[in-house]
Amino acid sequence: MVDKEALKSAVKEWIEVEQQSKLLSKELSKLRIRRKELTVHLADFMQAHNIDDLAVGSDKLVYSKRKTKAPLSKKHLLKSLTAYFQDNEDIVAELGQHILESREVKIVDTIQKK
Repeated sequence: MVDKEALKSAVKEWIEVEQQSKLLSKELSKLRIRRKELTVHLADFMQAHNIDDLAVGSDKLVYSKRKTKAPLSKKHLLKSLTAYFQDNEDIVAELGQHILESREVKIVDTIQKK
C-alpha cells in the first residue's frame, strides 16, 4: 500500500507543478513580448541618437548589433547543393538525402497531461 500511496502523491504533486508551470509560462511569455517591444523602441531611439549605452541607476543598457545566421533548413540545403553542383541533379538529391538522414536523433522521455 505504501507504493500505491506514494504514486498517488507523486501524481498529484506532478499535476499541481504542471498547472503552476503553465501559469508562470504564460506570464513569462507576456513579459518576453513586452520586453521585445521595449527593446525595439529603445534600440530605434538609441540608434537614431547615436547612444551606445545608458546608465540607469546601478544598471547599464548597451546598444549593439549582432549578425546571426538563419537555421539550416532542408530547402536551403538543397538550394545550395543545386547551386554548387549545377548540372548534376543526381548528386544533389543523393547528398541532400544522405545529410538529412544521417543527422543525430535524440530520444527524450516525457510525461504530458492530456
